[in-house]
Amino acid sequence: MELQLLFKKASVLRERPSRIVDMLREPRPIVRGGPLANRLGLQVARVLADHAAWTLRARPDVEPAMRAPLEELSSEGVLVVRDFLLDHEFAAVRAEFEETRTSPHWLARFRSTQFGENFVAEGLYASDYASEFPALMKSFRDNVFLQKLASAVCRRRMTYKPHVEVFHVHKPDPDAPHIDLDYNQYIHADRHYPFIKAFYYLADVDEDTAPYTYVPRSHRLSFERLRYEYLSSLQTAKSRAGRYRRTEEQLAKDREIQRVSAEFLERLHAIERPIVAPANTLIVSNNQGFHRRGEMRGKRPRSTINLDFKYLESHAQWMYPVLKHLYR
Repeated sequence: MELQLLFKKASVLRERPSRIVDMLREPRPIVRGGPLANRLGLQVARVLADHAAWTLRARPDVEPAMRAPLEELSSEGVLVVRDFLLDHEFAAVRAEFEETRTSPHWLARFRSTQFGENFVAEGLYASDYASEFPALMKSFRDNVFLQKLASAVCRRRMTYKPHVEVFHVHKPDPDAPHIDLDYNQYIHADRHYPFIKAFYYLADVDEDTAPYTYVPRSHRLSFERLRYEYLSSLQTAKSRAGRYRRTEEQLAKDREIQRVSAEFLERLHAIERPIVAPANTLIVSNNQGFHRRGEMRGKRPRSTINLDFKYLESHAQWMYPVLKHLYR
């Protein structure tokens, strides 16, 4: 785990001691070892070992209603569901979101990250205050459709329920230029093994509102993907210590990893797909595939509900019968 991320998680424990679970459920890292170990092929060995383990795990037995969305997710790596919630469910979710953006009580609890000059991301784990967000919990944290997709993609038993994060990216001065120093602006893959993330649009997202962008079919393992993993591991092993710093110096290191990603996608003749869609659209993607946050060219903010299921690859899964009592 990144040292900076570890300190960030530890600081949360002062307010909510039960979050010790989050430190125990951290998934396997992007890269292990230093430059020498990866030059000798450590990352390639990890990819092959994890893929073999995934292949040997039993395929999930899903009901007929789940087969079509699972097949699309397996084939393309991304699934887009418009009108995900019923009208009254969307209204309830939207009302709870509006409360987080207008109430001083909730605004003070958002974690703010400066992506660059005049460019800010704010996040709130609503699941840390589950009783105060019943609509968000019912529609997302406790959503059986999402839970079954998550388990089916990584072929793991569902353990902890996911965090539900309210995420707001905006320019404090909409009319002024901004600078984006965040590595998520570049095409990248989160991990070398399959798992899903989900993004729910709370308002319409067009091409100028930083749309979630995915490269269909880029989640598949191939010789070219192994080549990418080898080359990117050399860059990541050198630069990962500062990955969460939004500085010009770190951005230059991120560009080197981006260059390797771009070469890989060019070899596949792959084309990225910005997902432009109206409010009440759910996006589920296998983030073994390549994706990024689109450019914020317009004035409107982008507001989403985010869920990340890569914790299903945590080594602490077997401890769930005990740890679940801490997770509220």
